[in-house]
Amino acid sequence: MYLSNKVFVIALTTAFISVALKYWEIGLTVLALSLPYYLYWAINHDLYKHRIEAFLTFFLIMIFTICTFTAIYEMEGIICSGELVKSTYESFYFSIVTWTTLGYGDCLPTDNIRHIAALEALFGYIMMAIFISLLFTFFTSNMAAKNKNT
Repeated sequence: MYLSNKVFVIALTTAFISVALKYWEIGLTVLALSLPYYLYWAINHDLYKHRIEAFLTFFLIMIFTICTFTAIYEMEGIICSGELVKSTYESFYFSIVTWTTLGYGDCLPTDNIRHIAALEALFGYIMMAIFISLLFTFFTSNMAAKNKNT
């Protein structure tokens, strides 16, 4: 694992710990600032094994991001079936629905965290675009390497 990848893992750990300590503003800021750095690192590798590592790391980042927002929703609470709920299961469900921008409407954010839900939806759009670009880069580099060998 390259040093820059380790730095990114440290940034993610810092973001998660900040959210766990109820300093979610700091955690989300660290997450938002470190994503462009990771994208630059992930796309600028020529070796196949580093592209696989970047792809798998980004998959973990997506799960980590959903779990980070889950922790925020669990702390602050969401409205499901007309009542305030602070369960992990409901918060995780709401986080996935928000991240993927499905928006079923059965659970809603409270007034004080609507901007957080909107931020998660924006993260979902951006991260899916990054995920698709990593997939594209991964497969095109793999095909180019096979063509070069023949």
